[in-house]
Amino acid sequence: MFLKENGAYNFWTTKDPLIKQILLNVEDIDLFHMKKGNDIKELINIPEWIKNLENERITLYNKKNEIIKIYEFRDLVQEMENDLNIMIYYIVSPSDKIEEHKLLITGDLEKGLTELPKYSYEDIWLALLGKESDSWDKESNAYKCKLDELDNSSRLSFKITKSFKNPEILDLGIFNNLAVNNIPIIPINNEEANNWAIWILEQKIIDYLDTKDYSKLCSEIIKMKAFEQYEISLPAQEEMAKCFMKESEEGDIEFMEKYWYLKSPLELEPKIVNEG
Repeated sequence: MFLKENGAYNFWTTKDPLIKQILLNVEDIDLFHMKKGNDIKELINIPEWIKNLENERITLYNKKNEIIKIYEFRDLVQEMENDLNIMIYYIVSPSDKIEEHKLLITGDLEKGLTELPKYSYEDIWLALLGKESDSWDKESNAYKCKLDELDNSSRLSFKITKSFKNPEILDLGIFNNLAVNNIPIIPINNEEANNWAIWILEQKIIDYLDTKDYSKLCSEIIKMKAFEQYEISLPAQEEMAKCFMKESEEGDIEFMEKYWYLKSPLELEPKIVNEG
C-alpha cells in the first residue's frame, strides 16, 4: 500500500540511452538541515520529462529495490551535480545465450536489467568496427588480416585484440575505452593464406621429419579452420629444405638446423635401384 507523503526529495535521474527508466533513486531531504536562503535564480520549473513520472509505479535501482509512486510534483526544483558513484556495464557476446547479454548497474546503486537494447551482437560489433567493418568476414565470423600486420603469437593462435577509444556505438551512447580480446582472424586472400601456411610450417619444423611425418604435418596445416576457404599448396620436403638453405645463406643461421631436420631423413631413406 502506498501512503501519501509531502516533503522535499533528492531525485537521481538519467537519460542514458542504455537505461529505459528515467528515475534511478529517491531520498528524503531532512528539512531541518536544508541550506537556508536558496537563491530563487537557482530554481527552475519542473521539466516536462520529470513531470511525466507522475502517477507511475517505479522500482528504484537502490540496493533495497524500493517501489514508489509519485502522485504530484509541486513548486520548483533545483538542479544538482551527480554525487552517485555508479558504473553501467553492457555485456554482449557472440553467443545468443541470454545470460551472456547483460546490462548491469553497480556502485552506489545496484541493478541487473532485463530490458536490453534491441541490437544484436553483430549490429554492435560492426558499428564498433566502423570503417574497418569491411574487413569482417560474416561467413566465417573472422577479421581478415595480412600476415605482416601480425605478431607471431597472433599468427599461430589466429586471434587478435583490438582496442577502441571512447567509442560511440549506434544510439547507445559513448562508452569508456574498451578492448575486445580473442577476435578470430583469417587471411585476407588466397596468396596471404599460402604465405601464412608456409610460415606456420616453418615454425612447426623443430625436429627431424621423414617423408611420412612431413606429409602429415602439411596435411594438418592445410586443414586448419582459418584456411578452409582457400586453396593451400605447401612445398615438397626437398623444396622446403632448399628454402631453408637459402635463408641460412642470407644470414639466418637458425634455418640451417631446420634444413638438416628435413634433408637428413631424405638422405637416409633407402633408394630403389632398378637393374637392367
